[in-house]
Amino acid sequence: MKHVFIEDIKSGMILGEDLLNNFNVTVFNKHHVVKDEDIEKIKKLDLLMISIAEEKDLIDKSENNDEAEDSIIEAERQKYFDSFKDNYYDIINKYSSYASNLDSSSKDAIEKTANDLISALEKEKSFVEIIKLIRSEDFDVHRHCVNVSIISFIIGKLLKMSNREKRNLVLTGLFHDVGFTCSAKDILGRPVIGVEDEPKHPFHSCEKVKSVYSFENEVIFGILNHHERIDGSGFPRGVKGNDINIYSRILAVADEYDRMTTKSSKGENSPFSTLESLNKMSYGGGLDPKVVDVFTNMYTGNYLGHKVLLSDGRKGKIVYRNKYDKFRPMVKSGDEFIDLYSEYKLNIVDFI
Repeated sequence: MKHVFIEDIKSGMILGEDLLNNFNVTVFNKHHVVKDEDIEKIKKLDLLMISIAEEKDLIDKSENNDEAEDSIIEAERQKYFDSFKDNYYDIINKYSSYASNLDSSSKDAIEKTANDLISALEKEKSFVEIIKLIRSEDFDVHRHCVNVSIISFIIGKLLKMSNREKRNLVLTGLFHDVGFTCSAKDILGRPVIGVEDEPKHPFHSCEKVKSVYSFENEVIFGILNHHERIDGSGFPRGVKGNDINIYSRILAVADEYDRMTTKSSKGENSPFSTLESLNKMSYGGGLDPKVVDVFTNMYTGNYLGHKVLLSDGRKGKIVYRNKYDKFRPMVKSGDEFIDLYSEYKLNIVDFI
């Protein structure tokens, strides 16, 4: 199974899952062959991407075996997971080897890190699988920088940014916190981040990268302003509105998401509660609403079929995206359908 953006649907494609409208009514069944007249109807559905069946996915429909179907979907997702995983950890290790002692000799390593990361990301079809993979158990500034680069690239791709812009986003993400990575180290060689460093590190990061590599000005300002907020409540300079470039706005969302979903962070936020928090911050905390919207729509538009753990201990599968609250979908657990929009005391704790 593969995923395509809603605007890239073509006649002849075969649907990999049922398509439902906002009233939970099936518009097109799984394995329906898309015709020219269907395309406009599909584009009117509240989805960013849809699943398209490939030849190996077309099992005998008469079997109607949910477990067999789930195992095929799970195997496909595992393939995405495995294909990116090795590259991901290799990139983190190589980045860590030079990011703590960044100097003019790091130029080739910087180029290779950016190229390797972009190459790995361009091959991937399932952004949700990537974001599930990169979620950290404990906060590590090197892994965080790589994660922010990945999320920023994904947002840039969703915004249809150019290859140059996406590359610049990767570089901005990789080095946005280099002011921390080059700071004092603990006995194990890990960066020691003090409270007093927080308001200053964007300045430190900019000075460091300017001394070792010829970054474009957009990247420099992207690094400098990634903690600024649209309403002027950020730091280090308190700039606001259009004085914050698009790289900074994207990084702000990617940075918040990665920090908030680190499992050792306060509250151990689930991806779903974090998406809700980002949405609130786009209206009350200064994050760019357009950037937040494209990121959360990508996530919630592609979570159908994913297995999740609920706050009461039950396990289930997401089967429907609620029209009124995309962060609280319908989950099927056994033979029961659980509408999280109605069952507001229940929450999705995590993917499983």
